[in-house]
Amino acid sequence: MEKITSTTSAANAAVSAIHSILIPTGKQVSLGKSTIPSMKTGTSVNNQLLPDLSKLVSCVNTQSSKFPKIAELMALNDSRIDFSGRE
Repeated sequence: MEKITSTTSAANAAVSAIHSILIPTGKQVSLGKSTIPSMKTGTSVNNQLLPDLSKLVSCVNTQSSKFPKIAELMALNDSRIDFSGRE
């Protein structure tokens, strides 16, 4: 996990790590002749979850693309502040 920082290089590194995550769409599963209720439920959950997980990763990728620009703005604001304690 990345440390919280407002440097643009750290933001770019974090975003590139996020963009490298890929979730394959997976395969829909079927049970054939199984009548065990928990197996049927597991099959249903799997078939619903994979597309949603793929959408979540896509959304995170989209939102993470904003962080380098935010870091640039924070760095710009930081450069305008005098931290020396002098007025």
